[in-house]
Amino acid sequence: PYRAGHTPFDVVAWHGNHLPYAYDLADYCPVNAVRYDHLDPSVFTVLTVPSGSAPGVAVLDVVAFPPRWSVAEHTLRAPYLHRNGMSEFMGLLRGVYDAKAAGGGRDGADANADADADGGFVPGAASLHPHHAPHGPDAVSYAASEAAPPDVPVRMGRPPAAPAPGVGVAGEDGEAADGDGLAFMFESCMMLRLTDWAASGPCVDDDYLDCWAGLVSRFDPRRP
Repeated sequence: PYRAGHTPFDVVAWHGNHLPYAYDLADYCPVNAVRYDHLDPSVFTVLTVPSGSAPGVAVLDVVAFPPRWSVAEHTLRAPYLHRNGMSEFMGLLRGVYDAKAAGGGRDGADANADADADGGFVPGAASLHPHHAPHGPDAVSYAASEAAPPDVPVRMGRPPAAPAPGVGVAGEDGEAADGDGLAFMFESCMMLRLTDWAASGPCVDDDYLDCWAGLVSRFDPRRP
């Protein structure tokens, strides 16, 4: 197995061609499906640190979910339920994340109160799904995606309830207006572990599992 004697984040100095660089994730132009099907989130990879152990196995992938349109026909627009061979640490910077719309989308002072009331994935919130832990869209996001017209483009990162006209629509200068979501994900082949501070902090959502409680099984063994 691949082993590293240190974390790739253990940097003490910059030299040569290596230097810090700021990049606005909202400017990232992702690849997406324009006909049908929901592509794997790896298409949103901005930067990758290959492990060297096997092709496609990364010590770290930096993934961005910027403001974008989903236009695939006859496709569930929300991310599908899945289990992954990678650890996924995801955070929301603004707006609403496609798969965690319940209670989300508020900034500032309302964020903590909103999270307490609805268990929502609000800006500043983060989630960690270890290797093979099942996860996916919450019940609200799934229901909204299932009920959406299959042939109408959807601006991802907005609350399930339609905003007022003009809210969240990209301006003429190309910048996203308020209401567009921006999320990120760190994906790693390593098993990530919470620190004691993170696990015992006051902002831990002890009822996180409840966001899937309203999901209804769609499996029908009689269907091919």
